Amino acid sequence: MSRWKKNTLRLLLALCVLALASAFYGYFWLRASAPLLDGTLHDPSFKRLSERISIARDAQGTAVIHGKTRLDAVFAQGFVHAQERYFEMDLARRSAAGELAELFGAAALPRDKATRVHRMRSRMQGTLKKLPEASLRLLESYQAGVNAGLRRLNKPPFTYGLMGKTPRAWALEDSLLINAAMFFNLQDQSNGAELRADTAQRVLSKPAFAFLYHRTSAIWDAPLMPGAAIADPALPTPIELNLRSFDVKWFSPTQARAAVTEAVRGSNSWAVSGRLSATGSAIFANDMHLNLGVPSLWFRTQLNYPHPETGEAWQVTGLSLPGAAGTVTGSNGHVAWGMTNAYGDWMDFVRITPAPSEQASKKDPERYLSASGEQLIERFEEEILVSGASSERLLVRETRYGPITTRDAQGKELALAWAAHRQFEEAGQVQLGIDGEVSNFELERSAEALIGHATRAGMPHNNVLAADRAGAILWTIGGRVPLRAHHLPMADIIDSDQLSADVWSGFLAPENAPKVSNPSEGVLYTANARVVNQEALKTIGNGNYALGARATRIKTLLENRAGFTEAYLHSMQLDVQAPLLDAWWNRLLKLTDAQPRYSGVREVLHRWNRTADPDSAAYRVVRNFRLEVLAEMINAFSVPVRAAENLGNGDDKSLSSEFTMPFSGHAEVIVWPVLQAQAPHLLPQPYQNYAEFEFACLDRALAKMLDPRYLDPGFQAKSGIMPFAKMPLQDSQLSADTLEDHPWGEQNTTRIRHPLTLAVPALSWLLNMPAEPVSGDTGHIVRAQGPSFGASERLVVSPGHEQNGILHMPGGQSGHPLSPYFGAGHQDWVRGTATPLLPGPIQHTLILENKSRPSGTEDTSRPSGTADTSP
Repeated sequence: MSRWKKNTLRLLLALCVLALASAFYGYFWLRASAPLLDGTLHDPSFKRLSERISIARDAQGTAVIHGKTRLDAVFAQGFVHAQERYFEMDLARRSAAGELAELFGAAALPRDKATRVHRMRSRMQGTLKKLPEASLRLLESYQAGVNAGLRRLNKPPFTYGLMGKTPRAWALEDSLLINAAMFFNLQDQSNGAELRADTAQRVLSKPAFAFLYHRTSAIWDAPLMPGAAIADPALPTPIELNLRSFDVKWFSPTQARAAVTEAVRGSNSWAVSGRLSATGSAIFANDMHLNLGVPSLWFRTQLNYPHPETGEAWQVTGLSLPGAAGTVTGSNGHVAWGMTNAYGDWMDFVRITPAPSEQASKKDPERYLSASGEQLIERFEEEILVSGASSERLLVRETRYGPITTRDAQGKELALAWAAHRQFEEAGQVQLGIDGEVSNFELERSAEALIGHATRAGMPHNNVLAADRAGAILWTIGGRVPLRAHHLPMADIIDSDQLSADVWSGFLAPENAPKVSNPSEGVLYTANARVVNQEALKTIGNGNYALGARATRIKTLLENRAGFTEAYLHSMQLDVQAPLLDAWWNRLLKLTDAQPRYSGVREVLHRWNRTADPDSAAYRVVRNFRLEVLAEMINAFSVPVRAAENLGNGDDKSLSSEFTMPFSGHAEVIVWPVLQAQAPHLLPQPYQNYAEFEFACLDRALAKMLDPRYLDPGFQAKSGIMPFAKMPLQDSQLSADTLEDHPWGEQNTTRIRHPLTLAVPALSWLLNMPAEPVSGDTGHIVRAQGPSFGASERLVVSPGHEQNGILHMPGGQSGHPLSPYFGAGHQDWVRGTATPLLPGPIQHTLILENKSRPSGTEDTSRPSGTADTSP
C-alpha cells in the first residue's frame, strides 16, 4: 500500500475517532444537564423546609409533590420547574421585562425596546413592597426552590451551553414577570386596534364606520348574560361609502395587506351543573388555545399538603405554569376551575397636548396640558444589555396615564393606560395574579368562593369558570376591570387637556363584576366571544372578541341533554363540525353550477361531510375560498383610509398609507351581508360584478391549494392574497382526483418546535415534535388546531370524581431531550386519547431533605467528585 493511501486511511481513522469522541462528549455533556429523578438530596437551602419533601413521577412525568406544609410543596414545585424548564422560564421573564437581547444579541433589540417601554421589572419590584406577608412568603419559598433546583443540576440546562451563556438566578420579582408575560401573550400591548380605529374614524362617514367596525352577529352571538340582541347596522349607501369612486391603484397588491388568519389568543371552557350530570357533581372542561411549542407551556402537577387553615389533607391536581407557584387550572376534589381569554377593552390611549414653551411659537416636549394645569413628563433611562455588543439606553417617558408608546396618524404622541401597568398599584388592594390570588383558587371548597377570588386578582382578564362537588357552576371575568372617567368607545382617544385627573377613575368593585350563577339551563360556556349583555358591555368594552361560531356550536352540543359524563365533554373538545361554512359551501355550489371548468370542484364539494377532517379536500376548498373572499373585501374596505390625504404630520409618512382594517372572525359579519346584497358600490375594483370577484377568489384558493410553496408559512406571509395576480391554474388541474390529493391535512400539518431550533435548525430532528396531519381548525371549530397554534391542554374533570378526569397536552412535560418525559403524552394529544388526569404508577422518586447528610449515607443524586454548579 502506498504511503499516500496509508496516510489517507490514518487521516480518515483519526477523523472517525474524533467524530466518535465528539459524539460521546456531546452525549455525556447533554446527559449531565438532565433533571434529577431519583435519590435523596441534602442542600443548605433545604433548611427552610419543615421536613423532607418527595417529588415522584409517573409515566407522563406528572410531578407528584408531598410536603408537610404548603410552603414546602411550593418550594418543591419551584425545584422541579427549574430542573425541567428553567430555559423556558427564563425566556418568559425576559420577554416580559424586555431582556431577550442579553441572551440573543442585537436581533432581539427591537422587541426588547417595544417591551421595555412598559418597565415591567421596575413595576414588579415596586409591587413586592406592597405585598401581604402571606403572598410574599409564597413567592420567597417558590424562589428558593427554583434556585435550589437550578443549582443542583450537574450542568446548567443544555440550551445555555449551546449558546455559551450562564443562567441568571431567579429573582423574587421574576414570578410576577411570569404573570406580566401572560398579559403580553393575551393582550395587544401596542393597542393597535384602537389606533387604527381612531385613524379610520377621521376618514369614514359615521354610518360607514359603524358598519365596518361592527362586532356582533345576530346569527352567531351566544352571550351568557341575558339581554336583547345587538342589532346589525345597515349597509352604507353609495354616498356614505363607495369603493368604485377610488382609483384602481389603491386596490393594487403593492398596498398594505391585512394578515389572513382567524387564530385568536383564547380558549374554550364549559361546565354542566350537578343536576345534569351522571353523578350529581358538576363537570368542567377547558382547553386553552395558544401558540404551541416544545416543551408544553404547562406542567402536569399534583400538590399534596395539609390545608393551611384546617390542617386536613389537601390534594390539587392539574396544570401549573413554570415560573409561578400553584395551579392554573385543575381540581382539588371540591371545586374545579379554568380560564379563557376575555376580549374586553383593557387599555386606552390619551393624546398628549404639549404645553407652551417660553417661546410662544414652540411647544415644550417635556410638559403637557391637562384640564387641571400643566404636568411634567417623567423620564426613565433603561439600560438594555446586548450579548456580543455594547448595551443600549432607552429613554422612557411617562405621563400620569402611562408611558408614551406611539403617535397617531397626525404624529401626536399617545400615552397608554393599560391594566397590566396598574393591577397592583393601589396600596392595600394588592392581589397577586398567578402567584397569589389565583394560587388561592386551589384552597377553596366552592365555585362561589373561587369566583370571589377571581374578581380581586391582578391577573390577565379571563373568563373564569368554576364547577364544584355540590353541583354549582359559576362564571365571571377575572382581573381588575378599569372604570373610565369618560365613556370612551374603542375608537375615541381623549386629549390630555380634557382630563382634570386620570383617564380612569379606578377599578370596578369586585361585588359589581359581571357574574352568572347556576343558570336555569344548567350549562355555562365561553369561547372568547361576547359573553356580557349590552349594559355590561359599556363597562367591559369591545376588545375585538371572537365571532361566536365556536360558542354557538358548544351551546348546541350542550342543549337539551342530561346525564352528562366526562367522556361526552371530552368528545366535545374533539368536535370538528363546521356549521359556519355551510352557507359558504352552498354559495360555492351555486357559483360553480353549470360551469364545466369547475365540475371536479363540485364533485369534491358534494362529498363533504361538513367536518374539518384531515383527509377532506372539500373542507380545504370551502375554508380557503371563504378566507380569500373575506381578506380581499377587508383590504378593499381599507382603501378609503389609505387614500385619505392630510392625515400625516408635515413631511412624515402618513400612518394612513399603511392602514389595514383588522382581519378577524368578525370579517364574516361585515362581508357576508355585502355578498348577499350584491351591492355594486361595495364591489372591490377592478372587478365588474360579484361573480367575477368570487371566481377570482376561488381560483386563488385552488391555485394555492395545488402549489406546495403555500405550505411554507414564510411564503404565505410574503405572498398575501395577491388580488390581481393571474394564478397559474389549468383546467386539467381541477379534476376531483387531483383535488383529493391535496386534503386539509396537507395544509393543517403540525409544526410544534423547540425555540432553540428557530436559531439552530440542524437540531430539529432532536428537539421538534413529528409533523402530523391533524383535524380541526383555528377560529370557528371547537377543536381549535393549526400547525403551531391550538389547544395547549385539554382538561375534563368532575370535582370529587377525579379518577374519571382527563388531561392531555402537546409538546411533552420535559424540556430536556434525554428526559424520559420529553414529548411524553404528545401522541395522546394528537390522537385525542383520553389520558387520565390523576397520576399513574410511580416510576421515579426524588427526596429533598432538610437535615445535614447523616453519617454513613451518600447523596445518590450526584456522581462522586462532581462539583456543585451555582447559577
